[in-house]
Amino acid sequence: MPQTYTRWSYTAPDSLQGDIHIKAGDTFNAPDFIFRFPNGDYLDQTSTEANATGNYVLSGDYVFYIINHPYLTAEFPDENNTEYFNSAGNNIAYRQTEFVDAVYHYTITQPDGTETQYLILMPNIETAIAELAQQVIDTQCNCKLNNAVAENFIKAKAMQQLVYSKIGSYGSTYNAEFMAEVNADIATLTDFLAGTNNVCGC
Repeated sequence: MPQTYTRWSYTAPDSLQGDIHIKAGDTFNAPDFIFRFPNGDYLDQTSTEANATGNYVLSGDYVFYIINHPYLTAEFPDENNTEYFNSAGNNIAYRQTEFVDAVYHYTITQPDGTETQYLILMPNIETAIAELAQQVIDTQCNCKLNNAVAENFIKAKAMQQLVYSKIGSYGSTYNAEFMAEVNADIATLTDFLAGTNNVCGC
């Protein structure tokens, strides 16, 4: 049974590409794709909808899948399509504009195998936490940490680690309620880093 492995690359703010790999000697068997956004919208594209120039490219032993918001907005300007849906399963016009820090989900299905995973995308959070880490170093006095700065860094890293831990312990099967819960955690962390939520326990 062919096993796929997808390596994703992100180009801010509106493009994400998944390069689909298989083991040497295996061949692709017309994989179908489902890609889910945090708001519940999803792309569902069969191998018959793949082409050489679109966002789903299937060519012999090579497959890649591009979620590019401007391209897909032009491709699906109204609900008259068979590939883009809201959470209720209704065909709608494409309405994504950029990739926000959040958890996404994708499924690749072949006749003899499936790859399904949550995809954690937090580039803005990573940048903000890195800046906090630098502040921890820069605000030392006589080799003593600035408590307020250190506490902010610890709290941010703790919230980020909880996101990773939840995803790691849950598994890969898509669940709308679980995905909404984790994305609410990411929204809270985003607000904390922006200074709009202190995240105080009591």
